Amino acid sequence: MSNLVDIVRPAAEEGNIDLLYSVLKNNPSILADIDSEQLVETPLHIAASKGHIPFVIEIMNWKPSFALKLNPEGLSPIHLAIQNKRMMLWFVDMNKELVRVKGKGGLTPLHLASQIGDVDILAVLIRACPDSLQDVTVWGETALHIAAKNNNYDALHLLVSFLRNYAGKNAASLEKKILNWKDEDDNTILHISVQNNHPKKTILLLIRSPVIYLNAKNLKDKTTLDMAISEEIKKLLSRSGVKPGSEVINSRTQAERISSPITVIGFCSSTESPWWITSI
Repeated sequence: MSNLVDIVRPAAEEGNIDLLYSVLKNNPSILADIDSEQLVETPLHIAASKGHIPFVIEIMNWKPSFALKLNPEGLSPIHLAIQNKRMMLWFVDMNKELVRVKGKGGLTPLHLASQIGDVDILAVLIRACPDSLQDVTVWGETALHIAAKNNNYDALHLLVSFLRNYAGKNAASLEKKILNWKDEDDNTILHISVQNNHPKKTILLLIRSPVIYLNAKNLKDKTTLDMAISEEIKKLLSRSGVKPGSEVINSRTQAERISSPITVIGFCSSTESPWWITSI
């Protein structure tokens, strides 16, 4: 199969559409044959990485399915174009759902932009597809987790500010869900931010949100107050109502909720979250 890709490679590397058609004339099924393979570098991967926008559009017209293909490194064409703002604009204009294509480890283009810390690219992606903020890696990380873990403060501020100002469908529930989301260690973005000793303005941005759960605990039963490094941040958290994990009562497990002899009326009037909602 690599031989087939090599036949198209010169055209893709040069962004030469005439040469592409010459190849197709002699090999009419070559794009379909490449498309039939898994983990293959397609002409779209090559052209996207080189920044050849007209060639990318031409190939997308022929084989839109190439945009979903992963190369041997587990990356789609839009992943490879992540640092090219104009290329990203063309990709999302052709198909906004490409923002949600998952590569190796469940990494989406939005995750990758958060990892790099490119706020211009992030702005393009979240405006095109706000729902992509719900996508998580295989480690349970949202784009906000990744920005926080990589100490990309500007990226994190952009993502939090977007959630706060977003006026789309289910905006309030989206903000609440994302800001309180837990990764594989049950750490929220606030846990990570205090652990990484983020600047005070970053911590304030998070704790001032009316929807964030300040006393969320991770798998080690630690709240953000337990994890904070800076004495200044510890005082700030304490003044905001954050308690140490030892003083926070754990939510009932799902098994305990199912076993509870609660009546239907009692269940409906209960202020506790339904058992099918994962406790934060």
